[in-house]
Amino acid sequence: MQVFVSWSGEHSGRLATLLRLWLPLVIPNIKPWVSDDDIAKGAPWRERLFAKLRDTEQGIVCITRENINEPWLNFEAGSLAKAVSERTNVWTVLLGVKKSEVTGPLASFQATAVQDREDFAKLVTALNEVTDDPHPPDRLQQVFDKWWPDLEAQIEQLPRPLPTDGEPVRTDRELLEEILTLVRTLPQAPSGLAASDALPLFPRVSAVLDDGQPARNIDQRLR
Repeated sequence: MQVFVSWSGEHSGRLATLLRLWLPLVIPNIKPWVSDDDIAKGAPWRERLFAKLRDTEQGIVCITRENINEPWLNFEAGSLAKAVSERTNVWTVLLGVKKSEVTGPLASFQATAVQDREDFAKLVTALNEVTDDPHPPDRLQQVFDKWWPDLEAQIEQLPRPLPTDGEPVRTDRELLEEILTLVRTLPQAPSGLAASDALPLFPRVSAVLDDGQPARNIDQRLR
């Protein structure tokens, strides 16, 4: 089964290539198609692309901070959705973008946070169900559990796109300082609440602090 993977921009393209290589490890009878990888050099790019859009019933659209407003993604997603078939599906896969931030035509498609294991497992299940020879649920779960750590590690290595609104990317130190400020000003916080008590709410920052030492006093860690 062919799956058209739509992308726009450097970071979205890297994610698309990553999914192209990873998804068949879990569902061997699907063939993700990515224009940058699957159109040979010198081939008529536009004709091949439009033909694939016309003939493919399943699509994944890779959305990142840099391309969230790109009209090309809307065009490709709309072209895929026009296919007249009960088997037609289009999903958006989000990297560094909240589901609430996706607006316009792309908001009408089922969104998946690629860094959320449970959410991404639902997308894999949906893809498996529309294949001609799907894995049984227990087998799919077994294979997913085997290969998920590889995908997770590679996603973590992808560079972070710069925001498009001119805001600088905040450093981990700045995030920590914000958390400390929020904890200090919690109106209902019990006396003696430490900033480290809020770390479970911020997985990325928790990972930064996870150096094998107790995170009892963030004030000291920030000095």
